[in-house]
Amino acid sequence: MALKTRAEYLASLKKLRPNIHKFGERIEDVTAHPATRRVVESHARAYDAAQEPAFSGLFTTTSL
Repeated sequence: MALKTRAEYLASLKKLRPNIHKFGERIEDVTAHPATRRVVESHARAYDAAQEPAFSGLFTTTSL
């Protein structure tokens, strides 16, 4: 199975219906809400790095 791309990761988050609240407000889209988007962006960068040939060895492994 191949690693997800950034776009696939973000799309998978948008499909979720999380039960997350911040200051009494429900967060509908974790990819766009100010309280969560920076964390999501940080994780998305890891997906970007995994696709880079120079870094792919750090993000992947082979199961024996």
